[in-house]
Formats: sequence, structure tokens, C-alpha cells
Amino acid sequence: MQRGEWVSAMSVFKNAARKKPSGAQESLVCAAEPVPMYTSESLETLCRGVTALVAEDNEFLRSNIISYLNRKGVTAYPACNGREAADIFYGDPEKYEMIFMDIQMPVLNGIAAAKEIRAAGGPGAAVPIAAMTGGSFIKESCFDYFLEKPFEMEKLMQAIACMKSKPRQK
Repeated sequence: MQRGEWVSAMSVFKNAARKKPSGAQESLVCAAEPVPMYTSESLETLCRGVTALVAEDNEFLRSNIISYLNRKGVTAYPACNGREAADIFYGDPEKYEMIFMDIQMPVLNGIAAAKEIRAAGGPGAAVPIAAMTGGSFIKESCFDYFLEKPFEMEKLMQAIACMKSKPRQK
């Protein structure tokens, strides 16, 4: 990993005390729904036992996201790109309750991978998919939730709780 990539990767884990400029959007958006507020304890209880697929091409970020989720009781599996995410998901579609999908990835980007998962039907039509993006929000119908990078790790837990409480309708 190059120094520039490491510095960029570390920005995801910046302190929560950092203030956003007035008018800035929140880093978590549930599709057309306000995000419910949970305590740390209730988040851990809601999220414990969930199985998620994490598609992120940056090895450092992927490793840290999966490590964090595993420590919180979430069973998280890695995918290095969108192609791998779609293949892993369809290898055992009933296994994954949700997917976290980076948008900009090699081989197959997150939007194309999410659309492919949705188009195949079956469990893919209903699995909640959260977009993780370093740019502006991507308003695509294939995504249920949006996490804007950099985000605090607790936002992952909030997204899981949100996806569990409002699963996607087929």
C-alpha cells in the first residue's frame, strides 16, 4: 500500500468530534426514511448475529471494517471487487442478510454489481445493499442505504440496525 492510499484510508477512521459544515448531508441515509437513533448498547444487541458481505477494494479499509464488525458480533465476509461480491453472494445467497458495497472498485464497480445482484432475482431482489461512497450520494434504485466516506465505524452498526428494521421489499 502506497503512503497516499494509507493516508486516504485512515481518513475513514477520523474522530467523530469533527464538525461538518452547516448544510452538509449526514453520512448515513436510509432510502427515503429518517435514520432512527440507537444507543451503543442497543446497536450491539440489534446487530449481533447478522451476516454481511463487505465489498471494498481497499485492503486496509476492508480489513478494518470486517474486524470492527466481527468484534461487534457481526459475521462479515470480504469481497475485493464487485465481480467477486456478486459471485460470493450467489455462491450462497441465503447466507447474507445484507451487503456493504463500495462504489468505485476495479473489475466491476459497485453500481453494476448491485444491479446484477438485483436483476438475478431471488434472494438478490430482497437483500438490503448499502452503498459506501467517497463522493456525493449515488441515488440508484439498486441501493437501499448510503454511507458517505469518511464515516465513523458506528455508522456501520446504525446501517445494519436500519436495514434489519426495514428490510427491502421484493
